[in-house]
Amino acid sequence: RLVKSQCESAFPSAHLLRPKLIASIKNLKILNGSQVRVRERSDAEKLYLRNAAKSYFDNDNTLQKDLFPRFDELAEIYGNPIENATKESLNGNGRLTGMDKFVRLTFRSFDPRSCTVKPKVNNIPLDSSIDDLKMLCQTWFKVDKSQQRLYYRANVKDFGHPLLLDDSTAKLGDLGFQSGAEILMEASEPQD
Repeated sequence: RLVKSQCESAFPSAHLLRPKLIASIKNLKILNGSQVRVRERSDAEKLYLRNAAKSYFDNDNTLQKDLFPRFDELAEIYGNPIENATKESLNGNGRLTGMDKFVRLTFRSFDPRSCTVKPKVNNIPLDSSIDDLKMLCQTWFKVDKSQQRLYYRANVKDFGHPLLLDDSTAKLGDLGFQSGAEILMEASEPQD
């Protein structure tokens, strides 16, 4: 368990810890009883590089090797995000503009009035907020965004416990969203 550990305190959200651990530990195959798949590892390693680049520019152009020990190894695989970037090439959320900008998500409604609507699969920009996702759900599932509760489930095949997305201003890239994940929508109160 990682509760009250250094790892846990370094991340504002528990689901950011999994990608950090996957990217940091090269041969990690299973984490918390869940298999680490190739796509999940790739997404985690790209997020690791983005975070390292942001840290580099936030710390007066100094890479903190103790926080990002696999940086050189991963930069050889995916490209060095610092070489081709300047502080100006980072957008307001701290993500590099040359890196992956979209994540493929499946949206499902669990509201009784729209649960028969087929799931929607869409490529969503990483700089979108949770509020933007609610607007999409409002359009597709006809549930007012003020009545929505959204949940994020990273691994669809595990049917793992979904994470409540309660910060409407949070950006997908900052939350570590990965392609292949699901957004589950339910209404906080039934619609008339």
